[in-house]
Amino acid sequence: MAKDNRITLYDLQIASGATISPFVWATKYAIAHKGFEMDIVPGGFTGIMERTGGKSERLPAIVDDGEWILDSWLIAEYLDEKYPDRPTLIGDPSVKITGQFIEQWLWATAVGPWMRCYVKSYRDRSLECDHEYVTTSREKMMGGKLEDIVVG
Repeated sequence: MAKDNRITLYDLQIASGATISPFVWATKYAIAHKGFEMDIVPGGFTGIMERTGGKSERLPAIVDDGEWILDSWLIAEYLDEKYPDRPTLIGDPSVKITGQFIEQWLWATAVGPWMRCYVKSYRDRSLECDHEYVTTSREKMMGGKLEDIVVG
């Protein structure tokens, strides 16, 4: 059982402290829906391995009573399995399949193309220590200089 009704969440933030990752947001909503409080471990893109003690290179990650769970879908499944007496997140296997289909469609048709419009602002709003990582990773992902991608 979550100690003192609290779950530790490793966040992915920009310089303002806002959560940047939709997967971390989904996990925040899942934890809140289950009725838990969160202990947030802040941070950006760089240093995730150090913050998680080598447990993960990606977020979200939670720690519940000493147990590490990684990946937003696995976290939702874990919370439903471990806390069946609380409001359900997935409920039926078809919900997960449908949700994953919608998620893939949304990224391919909306988020991916939309990101080309805001990727430079995304980098500029990230933590200063993350600028190089965001620039390098997004230029590789999108196949060009951020400034050129935004203009296009």
